[in-house]
Amino acid sequence: MAQFADHPHEFLAALIEERALPLDAVIVVARCLAQLDPILDVRLVQALLSVFPEGVARIPAPLLMRVLRIAENVSGCERLSSYLVIFLRHPSPEVRSKATLLIGRANLNLTRVGELLKSPDSRIRANAVESLWGQTDRKVQALLLEAAKDPAARVAVNALVGLYEAGRSEARARLEEMAASPDASVRMSAEWGLRRLGPAGGSATPSEPAAAGITPD
Repeated sequence: MAQFADHPHEFLAALIEERALPLDAVIVVARCLAQLDPILDVRLVQALLSVFPEGVARIPAPLLMRVLRIAENVSGCERLSSYLVIFLRHPSPEVRSKATLLIGRANLNLTRVGELLKSPDSRIRANAVESLWGQTDRKVQALLLEAAKDPAARVAVNALVGLYEAGRSEARARLEEMAASPDASVRMSAEWGLRRLGPAGGSATPSEPAAAGITPD
């Protein structure tokens, strides 16, 4: 690791290069390097952008996703907020969805999350909702209650998961109703949500998809 201080650019290039190391191995190395360089996440993104001066849209989606996955594993991404907003303009829905999730996690800005919930892309709405998981503030719950009415099953289920984590036990009943839906996509999303919540009476297990019928206290 001492070589990192002498040749940081070479190390960053190796981390970014898809053919150099598999992602899981890169994440292990990156976590070690982050102990030496607390702004490794910023350096990684800047190194990537320097290779594509013609603009974010020219960055291959798999490469940008690789960098974002490394970054989220070495930091809370708070320092990346300005870059993540730029990545929302990338042509790849997967990149935009990932950037949305990290924006929410990096800096809980309910106004921004509210704007993202208006996106026509259900993946962005779903990740905006997921970024609220673990929050119990009443304003957050109000956003989740509204998102629970979303016509996209994944968005609605994500909102119900967030509400359950915030102590709204009635969210489980709504998920159970959705799990009996004749619509296969709704049913699958709800079943996923129930698996994530775990056994009734237990606490939700960390990580994805919320509908209607729950009203604020």
